[in-house]
Amino acid sequence: MLKHIWKVLRSIKLHIFALVISIALIVMSLFIPTKVNNQSELEEIKLGLPLHFISQNQSNYDPPFPFTTRLVSPLESKTIIHFPKFFISLLIDLILVEGTLTLLQLVFQKKKMKLTPKNM
Repeated sequence: MLKHIWKVLRSIKLHIFALVISIALIVMSLFIPTKVNNQSELEEIKLGLPLHFISQNQSNYDPPFPFTTRLVSPLESKTIIHFPKFFISLLIDLILVEGTLTLLQLVFQKKKMKLTPKNM
């Protein structure tokens, strides 16, 4: 019984770890530079991966083009967060991270099995 509870707790910790990694990936994707070629493109800068879930109007800037921009303060530029796209992006990242962690677990379990002597 105690072993079963321990396995469940380890599994929950792994899912929480995957969620934290997914959120970190989502936040980091906001700082990936975006290339802008003209003033009209500054009116709607789309940010976030794998789906663009933040739109910013950075038309108050007058940079030389082509220009590379990223997320700026919402106090400086009008910012819209598209929550459905955010949650879908989070779900996509979570599935990818969970899949990667599961594959890593399987690989390391197989290596551990190969290293232990076979039952005689």
